[in-house]
Amino acid sequence: MTSALENRADQSAGEVLDRVRPQLAAYLAEAEGESLTVEELAQRMLDAIPRRSVLDLRAGPFYRRADVSALLGVSRQAVHERVKRGRMLAVDTADGTRLFPTFQFEGGRVHPEVANAIEALSHAAVDGWTIALWLTADHGGVTALAALKSGSREMVRDILAEAEDDAARWAA
Repeated sequence: MTSALENRADQSAGEVLDRVRPQLAAYLAEAEGESLTVEELAQRMLDAIPRRSVLDLRAGPFYRRADVSALLGVSRQAVHERVKRGRMLAVDTADGTRLFPTFQFEGGRVHPEVANAIEALSHAAVDGWTIALWLTADHGGVTALAALKSGSREMVRDILAEAEDDAARWAA
């Protein structure tokens, strides 16, 4: 007899497969003749699934660098350059592991308004954790992330102005 958890996993797997099937068919059609095995493709897909961390409660879950490279379809060096330019957020753990909060990604890219806030806050030369916590903190009844992703020009403008003001204050 299967457990409720196994039933839920089977149902979730079916739903994921239904969502992935069209993109997978297109990918396989484009990749015809390449030497990528089904196992390698499955591993790449699994690598892109965020892993749980004790820090998930506030700023997580997180991707690893390889996950972000796969998600964005860019090299690890390109990921590094985006972080260096302040267009993508990375946080470093105590053991030196570099992680990327998943909240910044949407539709296979860094959400443009979130990237603008990250860039503004990066001018203060603060660490990634400070930026992650700022983005997930309450700013007048809404998190900065919610405001940036809201589609409201006024909310986005106000949060970006607040980011610039806070960055200037931190840098002083």
